[in-house]
Amino acid sequence: KTVIAVTGTHGKTTTTALLAHIFEIAGLEPSFFIGGVMTNYGKNFKLNKGKYFIIEGDEYDSAFFEKFPKFIMYRPHHLIITSLEFDHADIYNNVSEIEHWFKGLINCIPRSGTIIYSDLYDNIINLAANAYGKIRSFGGERSDYAITNLFLENNISTFDIENKHNENNSFKIKTSLIGNFNRQNIIAAAAMALELGIEKTSIAKAIETFHGVKRRQELIYSNNNIKIYEDFAHHPTSIKYILSAMREQYPQACLWAIYEPRSATSRRNIHQKELINSFKESDWTLIKNPYNLESIPQKDQINIHEVIEKINAYKENSCSLFNSSNEIIEFILKNMNSEEDNIILLMSNGGFDNIYKKITTAFSNKN
Repeated sequence: KTVIAVTGTHGKTTTTALLAHIFEIAGLEPSFFIGGVMTNYGKNFKLNKGKYFIIEGDEYDSAFFEKFPKFIMYRPHHLIITSLEFDHADIYNNVSEIEHWFKGLINCIPRSGTIIYSDLYDNIINLAANAYGKIRSFGGERSDYAITNLFLENNISTFDIENKHNENNSFKIKTSLIGNFNRQNIIAAAAMALELGIEKTSIAKAIETFHGVKRRQELIYSNNNIKIYEDFAHHPTSIKYILSAMREQYPQACLWAIYEPRSATSRRNIHQKELINSFKESDWTLIKNPYNLESIPQKDQINIHEVIEKINAYKENSCSLFNSSNEIIEFILKNMNSEEDNIILLMSNGGFDNIYKKITTAFSNKN
């Protein structure tokens, strides 16, 4: 099989799923393995007859006895890099250590391979400059692949993808995926598909019919003027991106950000400053006490009370701390103005005290 790996701190699950769906619609019968359940297929993997194997390339270590990233094991021929920031503070000391492994991965791509990378990150630009294979950028106005003519209406985004190397490859996209970060995921997948010879019509059809991935901006409840979404966001950048997307989609709604610090990095103070500024789009920010905080060395622990205090400093009385999901749900029910539109966004990379089932049940019983 010819392996295509999709890597990066953010967006790799959705981008991998998009790419797999594009290849499927194009009739290439790809195999794929993704870190999330694709809504279109109801599963996260498929073994098929085609030549391509599309896989999400995680930078986390392979096993407790194999301290190198999973993506090194995949030996990809083609590569997408969506983003590169510090994460996984339980196994990496700094972003330089992660960059070291991305450098090794880029060096694995042969001259006949293609690397699609985001040029919104200086470290990726520097790493890609030393690649052996063909490189193509996306993300900005001067990128090889760029988004133009964006139009938003009735929960649908329409825009053009322009290829600076081939004007004939410029074409219009329509999608129900929300936010600029998802538009970046789309252009990354579309760029790789174009570079590998897939027709524009197949790409456009696939993107329009792509229904997303479970736990990524997944609508789990909708009734009258209340919508509840579930998302995997836990890194400050991801939180900022999804809240901006929700505000773009629902500019007049009351936006509730419900967050559980659960990952090894989010329970540490390494991103504490960035986290404070991630909630500026929300009207209410409700944070559960960090999961199993005592397992983190005390000197490294996030000071969640300081986070609450500083969020309230720029948006008074908007942020509160809770010990359980039941307390959070009770607060929402008590303080929500049901006469206005309300968007509730649940963010965690774990179980979040079973809030997903509890809150949908609570609102169903209320109505």
